[in-house]
Amino acid sequence: MAKEIIAPFEILNSNPLIILTIGIDSLEKILSLNLPKNKKFYSLVRIHYTLENDNLIEFKEIYYKVLNINPNNEIIILCNTVKEKDILNELGIKCIFCNNNCFVSEEKFKILENIRKDFDAIYNARMSPFKRHYLAKDIKSLALIYGDFIFDKDYFNKTKKLLPQAKWLNYINGNYKDFDSDEIANLLNRSRIGLCLSDVEGAMYASVEYMLCGLPVVSTKSIGGRDVFFDDKYVKIVDDNPEAVAKGVIEMIDRDIDPYYIRDKTIKKMKEERERN
Repeated sequence: MAKEIIAPFEILNSNPLIILTIGIDSLEKILSLNLPKNKKFYSLVRIHYTLENDNLIEFKEIYYKVLNINPNNEIIILCNTVKEKDILNELGIKCIFCNNNCFVSEEKFKILENIRKDFDAIYNARMSPFKRHYLAKDIKSLALIYGDFIFDKDYFNKTKKLLPQAKWLNYINGNYKDFDSDEIANLLNRSRIGLCLSDVEGAMYASVEYMLCGLPVVSTKSIGGRDVFFDDKYVKIVDDNPEAVAKGVIEMIDRDIDPYYIRDKTIKKMKEERERN
């Protein structure tokens, strides 16, 4: 399948035309593309944040607006959870259950041999309050990765004071450093456990990136779909408090789980999701 990137879209196939995009707002941008008026094409829309507790009035308005302007555009929403699919079905919106984490590359995120484990836990999460970094405050050996594309400076400063023990991997001599996928994979491999601490979001790509790199996961209960590829053999679900998170990290380290078992099981789940759709 050919793949061409025309931000914020990916052209997955040319005949028939299949466009992959993220977020319902991006559908309106599709209208600006020079697309066929008398030939059917498909827009696949990935959901980056859960619809389970959202007001969907605007979502529905955008969906039908784009559909009415170009009826040849068959819009299919890729839902991260079965509940999301059920909600959209009730609104008459065409959708399928296809968890976005199946799109994460197992080629980019993999186990690296002979890498020293420098950190007990790592948290790859944007600097936003919903990520609940404070839940990691009792972890003594902690590494953090964050992106600057959505950056809450006040939250960053507050969190730096709250987590003085943490190694801020992006923050070097007062300057932000961006990491590509290879660098992130290397940093994940230097860690023993991956953290997922939000209670509401979307599929959370980092959750499956951890497991592809062979890391067990400590997660709080969550809404949004990150648990679709979880397995209780290498994922510990803990209560929403720092003590429980820290204890979960120690427990998962003590289990000494084969990283290749975690990776292989995760890839199997991802492939099943891709083939099902």
